[in-house]
Amino acid sequence: MQRKKAHHCSSPPRLYPGSTVLSQAWCGLFPAVPLTLADVLLAPCLSLLLAARCGSDREIRKRDQVWDQPRDAMSVSKHLEVPSHIKPGVYVGLRNQGSTCYFNSLLQCLFFTPELREAICSCGNSGTSIVHILIKLFQELMDRNTLLNTTGITKCLGIHNVHQQQDIEEYFRRLMDKIIEEKEEIRQLYEVKKVHTITCCECRLQTKVENPVLSLSLSFKNLASNHAGYSVASALDEIQQENTFTGDDQLYCEKCRCKQDATSKYCFGSLPQILVLHLKRYQFDSFTGFTKLSCEVSVPLLLNMSKEDHTVVYYHLYAMCHHSGGIHGGHYLAEIKSFENNSWYEFNDSRVRKIPKRQISTDGRICVSRTAYLLMYRRCVDCSAEPMSSRDHSTNEWVRAAQQQDHESEKQKKKRRSRNPIQNNNQRKSTSCTLCCISPQWTLD
Repeated sequence: MQRKKAHHCSSPPRLYPGSTVLSQAWCGLFPAVPLTLADVLLAPCLSLLLAARCGSDREIRKRDQVWDQPRDAMSVSKHLEVPSHIKPGVYVGLRNQGSTCYFNSLLQCLFFTPELREAICSCGNSGTSIVHILIKLFQELMDRNTLLNTTGITKCLGIHNVHQQQDIEEYFRRLMDKIIEEKEEIRQLYEVKKVHTITCCECRLQTKVENPVLSLSLSFKNLASNHAGYSVASALDEIQQENTFTGDDQLYCEKCRCKQDATSKYCFGSLPQILVLHLKRYQFDSFTGFTKLSCEVSVPLLLNMSKEDHTVVYYHLYAMCHHSGGIHGGHYLAEIKSFENNSWYEFNDSRVRKIPKRQISTDGRICVSRTAYLLMYRRCVDCSAEPMSSRDHSTNEWVRAAQQQDHESEKQKKKRRSRNPIQNNNQRKSTSCTLCCISPQWTLD
């Protein structure tokens, strides 16, 4: 009789997210019925059911509302710590919604970027923003219990057709732009400042234009054939080569007030903590249209890059996204070096496996691949130091070291300027004008 009275009370039984008919029966809200397979499948987890049977409504509310309450940065970071009972090297995959292998590979790379994870965790937890969804996804990846769905983040990015494969580099930029809208500080973690310098050969007028980008695209256009060799180092050198414009290609100089021979060169004004390189394997031909280049690429595990002031910055490779297939489709997977144990793992949607280091590189210096498409490097202090050997290392140490290196190079640059004030003054005067970089064929006379 008491159970029947409770069932016909004026206030209806409360149904929390994750509770089912099965849990209500166990709570005594209405008589229990024989269990069916559907009841078992509807139950979210055994712990919630047991809590419901014991009448622990408070525990259910606490678990269901854990992501709905704003918390400070300290509590969020503490909540995202990997549980002590989980062994390093045990990871879970992401379920493919149709053709979302490109997005699964990208998310795994971002998850294994501790600098980004720490920055994301320092944000407040609010609503259905992209940062909120990433915090929840990172927590589920750290729990390492079962395969995870990515429907929430695909909807947030406006990916409606999950059966159409997309370009991973394009969606890296789209995702980062979305994150930066909510947390501007993350921009400096990835941003490369390319400086385009144009110099008039007659009056030595210089024009400098900064072009900040989140990833560097390395071109294949100078390859002789589809089977020719290619290296990341040579592609970076090609970006920084000086080009000369003469004859019909002369550029207009505002100081000389006529077209003059000029030189053009790109260099790097600043380099980030995380360097993302995009290998442009797709090229357009006027006869055949778009084609994919499947040539071998030599990817260095240790990469050194020079800045505008000739300062050398070292990077260690920690993630590669591969694309196998052609122009109309294919499959993406990621090979990532875990910062927990410095071992390499292959993330192929729901399948995760540890791979030997010799599969990445036979000599320990160069990785040769026909499918490498997106590369991620982490900045290190010098060429002999590993970028991250344990999850207990704070990413702020690496950021501070990089900033200190930039500060020292800036001090040396100021010293050189002070030693030669006349040349410095002429350079400041010459950069006061602009040099039009439009080729003659695009100039209206």
